[in-house]
Formats: sequence, structure tokens, C-alpha cells
Amino acid sequence: MTNTQLRHKAERLAGRPYGVIVDRDETTDGEQIYLASNPELPGCLAHGKTKEEAMENLRDARTEYVLSLLEDGLQVPPPTPPPTPGRRRTRPIKA
Repeated sequence: MTNTQLRHKAERLAGRPYGVIVDRDETTDGEQIYLASNPELPGCLAHGKTKEEAMENLRDARTEYVLSLLEDGLQVPPPTPPPTPGRRRTRPIKA
């Protein structure tokens, strides 16, 4: 697969509906920032001065993260499906 094909595949896979967590944080010099991460992709995170900037930076970081996995021949974790509205998670009953 060429580099261009690999990048297109990474962009397609990174565009899937991954969960996003955005938290407020503070830099070591006291500046308020936002950190955004994808729980399904350990270590994939980005920051920004606003939530929107953090989310935009996370989209770019997610693509690079997925590209790195593909280049190394590793599996790309799928997004976690959102819970079905009105349904509760249950544990199996042990016999």
C-alpha cells in the first residue's frame, strides 16, 4: 500500500464515531486549557484554548494516531457503540 493510500485509509478509519472526553486543565504556568481524548485510543489526546480548538486538534491527532498504527501493522481499535436509548446494560445470570 502506498503512503497516499495508507493516509486515506487512516483518515477514513479516524473519521469513525469515536467517543470523546473533554476536560478543563491548567498548564504549569496557570493558563486554562481544554484536553480532549478518545477513550478507545489510549494516548490519543490533544489540547486547545477552547473546547472547539481541542476537538479540532483531536481530529488531527486521531488521524496521525491511526496512521501510526497502520504503518506498524497494528490493529486499529473500533469505536465503542453508543448505548441504545431506553435499554440498560445487564450482567449475565450465572447458573
